[in-house]
Amino acid sequence: MIITNCYKGMSDPAIARLPLRDHIKRRIRMLRQNNNPITTANDPNFASVLIPLSKTVRQDQFLRCDTGPGDDRILIFASTEQLDILQSTDEFLVDGTFKVVPEIFYQLYMSELQVRFTIDEKK
Repeated sequence: MIITNCYKGMSDPAIARLPLRDHIKRRIRMLRQNNNPITTANDPNFASVLIPLSKTVRQDQFLRCDTGPGDDRILIFASTEQLDILQSTDEFLVDGTFKVVPEIFYQLYMSELQVRFTIDEKK
């Protein structure tokens, strides 16, 4: 999404001179990983979520709820902007998956929204 927004308004010759989109994405992932190394072991009984994981890059609160250690622990993550969008939407979907979660967790449960707004609304 970030890359797409950067492409908007660029001329075709300028876009043609850029590296391939996959290379840009790979470079962004590498820089993020190098700048934010989290080296905590995968301990299912961790006492609390590390501060770098509880805030967004812009230092907005991201961890909204942590029920504490135990087999039925629930962590809820959402930025302020995501909560505002969730509150203003009429429809949303929820989905749970078991395949992409770290070993210390049982399930990942997500809310998915469709956001529509015009350029004027975005400002």
